[in-house]
This record gives sequence, C-alpha cells and structure tokens, in this order.
Amino acid sequence: MNILLFGDLLQLPPVNEKPVFARVTAFDAKKTEIGICGHALWKYFEYDELIINMRQKDDKDNYSEILGRIRIGSPSDSDISTLKQKCLFSGRKAKVEEIADKLIELSSNSELKFVCILPMNEAVDELNNEMLKKYSIKTIEIAAFDSGMRQKNKTSETAGLETILKVGIGAQVMLKRNIDVEKGYCNGVIGKVTDIIGKGTNVESIVVQFDHKNESFTVKKNSSNYEISPGIFITRNQFPLSLSYAITIQTSQGMSVDGIIADLGTQVFADGMAYVALSRARKLCNVYLSDFDPRSLIMCDKSAWEDYNRLRTSSGRPELTPLPPFRKQPPCMANATYMPKKRTKRLQMGQIEEPTTKKKKTQNNFTNLVPKIPLINGSNDCFVNSIVQSVNQLTDFYDYLNSLGIDN
Repeated sequence: MNILLFGDLLQLPPVNEKPVFARVTAFDAKKTEIGICGHALWKYFEYDELIINMRQKDDKDNYSEILGRIRIGSPSDSDISTLKQKCLFSGRKAKVEEIADKLIELSSNSELKFVCILPMNEAVDELNNEMLKKYSIKTIEIAAFDSGMRQKNKTSETAGLETILKVGIGAQVMLKRNIDVEKGYCNGVIGKVTDIIGKGTNVESIVVQFDHKNESFTVKKNSSNYEISPGIFITRNQFPLSLSYAITIQTSQGMSVDGIIADLGTQVFADGMAYVALSRARKLCNVYLSDFDPRSLIMCDKSAWEDYNRLRTSSGRPELTPLPPFRKQPPCMANATYMPKKRTKRLQMGQIEEPTTKKKKTQNNFTNLVPKIPLINGSNDCFVNSIVQSVNQLTDFYDYLNSLGIDN
C-alpha cells in the first residue's frame, strides 16, 4: 500500500491537534487507536517538493518571493515596507465599521471575491454582524441540537458546527463540510443564501448559490461528533454553514481567494498565522491590511523548520535559510523596545503601568518554617526534606514526651 501526503509544515497545525512531527506523549497515545504509530511512521516517508507556486504564479509583483521569506520568518526591509503600504490607515488600526465599508466598496466595484481574514473568533463575529447590518439582512437564529448537555460553544471544539447559526436571505456563507467534492461542493466554498425552507426557526434546508456555480445547492443539516473529555463524545446536529464576510486565519487555511483584508496586528498569536493569511490571496495588488505589526512576520515554528531541514537533507536538498534569533525584531524596528504583544496592547490601552523597578523573585525557603533544620543540599523536594526534618527532630520529640512523664 502506498500513501501520499501533501501539506506545508510551516503553516498552522490541525485544530486541537499536534503537527505530525511532534513528539507523542503517553497521554496522547491513549487518546487514539493507533497510539504512537503515526509519529513513528512519519520518519520513514520519502520527501519531495512541489516547486511551482500555482496560486500566485500570475502575480507580477514578486508576491511569491515575499511570501517565501515570510514563510520562514525572515522578511526583508523591503517586504515590511511593501506591506505597510497596504494598510487601510497609516499608524492606526481600522475600526470595524471602516473595515465593513471597505469590504463593501471592494465587492461592489469589482467582480473579484474579497474576504476579511482575522486572528480571533470574537473579531470575526463582530465584523460579520456589522456586515449584516450594512446590508440590512433580516436574519434568523438556528440553534444546534446536541445529544446531551451542551458543553462547548467554540466551533473549533464542536466539529466546526455553530452553536447558534445566524443566517438570512442574501447573507454570504461558507460550506463547512465536503458534501459533493466532484461537483465542487466542498469545505471552504463561499456563496449567498437564496432561500430558507421552513417555518420560523424550524428550518428544514437552506438554499445557497455558491460562487462560480450555475445552479443553487440545497444544504441540509449534518451530524458530527465532538469530544468533551477523553473518550466522551457528544453528537451535534446543525447546518454545516457559517457567515463568511470574515473568517479566522485558521479557517482560511487551504483556501484561494481573489483578495483579502487581513489583520496582522497585535492579535496574531501563533507561528505561521501571518504567512497563512497573506498567502490566501492570488495577487499582492488585492491585499489590504486593517492592522499591521511587523513582529507578526517573524513568527515561524522552529520545530517545523528543523523537521523540514531533516527531510531536505535526507533527500539531498540544501537546508532552509537559517531562522533569525528567537523573537528578533525586524531591521526597521531595531531601535524599538521589544515587549510581548499582549503586554504592549495592555500598556497602550492604559490597563497596566510599566514598572519602574524589577521585582525580585522570592524563592520558597522551607528553613523559615523550621529554622534549626537545614535542607539537604539545598533541595526543594518537599517529600525528602519532610522525612529528613522529621528524623532530625525525633530527639526533641522524645525529650518532650519525657517531660510529660510518658515512657517512650
């Protein structure tokens, strides 16, 4: 039996799963039927590369070269300068209303399909709701049915099915399941709702006109299992659709779109997110940024980079360009003071103050509890030292018993 695998290790790993090259713990092995076999077999695969960039091959702005450098966390000054020019507003983050207006403008002035790609689910929901307001779409809410007490609400934890699906005629939606791959009705295709069949919230089916299709497609509810704790599953029944004016970077992975509005600001939190977001667009001229922090471009998974070098070396290829030092700032930010992004944002919002002096770490010192009994070799092992201290205090304990007239 031959097995052929396709993928890019420097993009995002599966939701709630580890990359194929990651070390499997005993706990992980117990959760799957195959145990550690998959991880062990990975090292026996032969490696080859597809070297033609099909998605950006028609771009004349060297977009594929820019993406190639960002993919390994090594953007040039020119790359950063180019992306700064793609910001909707210089020096500040675009507001939700402004992003919605720009999305409507781009969609109405062109036949191209534009999608907003954001790091966080909360921001996605906010922009989708704003777009429904802008288009004055009357919506209904369809609750999912779970076989048991509902435990989770995030779609990333519920097999991709919404807890509450908000939808209306004219709304832009995305299909979340492979229904008919041969006809192109697969996970990630986008279209507009043309009809909702049913009364009130008792909806039987939703009719969608997907892009580049001549006929409408009727979507019915889908049942999928999701895990609430190891070995315990709940079945969810819901339409495999979601609003798609805005989507998360994780959701966009694998998609190809004409143009994007992407948030590459301080909310980018994982290695490879900036590269995945930017590489969805076919041409650089159709890329816009609602927020931009150059530090998001240098976030590259070191473990993935190392495994790529192992694969490349084993197949006689040169190693990838060396990664820059961990969290090294781009050259254009050499004079800036580095600070973790979340802390930077909180400082800017005035939620915290910058400390004037560093706090000294206090170490646990068990000798303070029993000053006469020193720790063995400075060890912090509670069990060992409790035994030693008990033994060392036996003499004092015997003296105490004798003072009470108790024969020991």
